[in-house]
Amino acid sequence: MDKFDKRYEKFKDNNLPTPFYDEERKVFEYVSFNENLFVDSDLIYPLGDISWSYLLYPYYIKDYARLENDNKAKLQLFHSHSHNFKDVLYDLYMHPESFKISDEDKEYYSRQELDYLDKIQKFLNLIKLKDIYKGKKNRYNNNLYNKYKEAHFIRLDNDIINLMINNKLNYIVSSINYDIGKTFLILDKENNYKLFIKTTNKERCLYSDIKMYYPNDVYKDDTKLNKYSFEIVEYLNK
Repeated sequence: MDKFDKRYEKFKDNNLPTPFYDEERKVFEYVSFNENLFVDSDLIYPLGDISWSYLLYPYYIKDYARLENDNKAKLQLFHSHSHNFKDVLYDLYMHPESFKISDEDKEYYSRQELDYLDKIQKFLNLIKLKDIYKGKKNRYNNNLYNKYKEAHFIRLDNDIINLMINNKLNYIVSSINYDIGKTFLILDKENNYKLFIKTTNKERCLYSDIKMYYPNDVYKDDTKLNKYSFEIVEYLNK
């Protein structure tokens, strides 16, 4: 055991993963001694090892890889996988253009996980983040993100969004008091970005006056809401 690993020596008689906070490095870890020392920042692998259990998250990404029968690494779309959800997020972040979960592979994910990944990928696509193999220059200083970062998100039915696009519905409603000039990203229920809008005026209204466009079981007919007129700044994903 080298000098660095001696900090873990006090746990060598423990046969289960042991939580350990290293004051010197300000790091929280789990320490295991089986045949060898094993240290990890979370419990996914330590508990998986002792129970012979693991998670599998398959997906496709495009990158340089050397697969079976390849003489050297080449750019290709290939079937990859991770054993924890953090690594799935990492590969999505590094490959937001090519990342794809096939219909056959969706059974390995919960509905919540699929929705979460879909929302993230579509936002990264909105700000035109490229796959990592295309280069790192300015990758983490994104001008489009600055454009949208103050916007709030509103998910609406396509029928309502189409009325907004065709200038037949020129307001949104909220119980929240926003400043004039507040920006919003309008998405459909499949997380597709449709509009980028900015409020231009505010007035009070009753829920009964707007419920045909914005039904909400929480409100009563006499509930007072804020009604915001808006202008369309940008049409998205045309």
